[in-house]
Amino acid sequence: MPYGDPKFTVVNPNPDVDESLRSCRISDWLGAVGISGGSWVYGYCFGKPTRIPCANTAMALGMTCASMMLLQNGRARLRGYKENEREVK
Repeated sequence: MPYGDPKFTVVNPNPDVDESLRSCRISDWLGAVGISGGSWVYGYCFGKPTRIPCANTAMALGMTCASMMLLQNGRARLRGYKENEREVK
């Protein structure tokens, strides 16, 4: 990904984890829940003969992915790389 100037107003050029999580929106949280739940279902469907342990492991991996996605979206908003009209107010 090439580095470029932000297209939107920069709120904080170097946000920490707490600020990034506070800037997450409902759609971000719903996406994280969807990824976590979907990964549990995936692990359950393809985890035969040990369905529950496979489903729980898949959900742990899905939650890791979802948490990284949450932080990435929140940080991008604060740094001006995503639409951030609410954060500017």
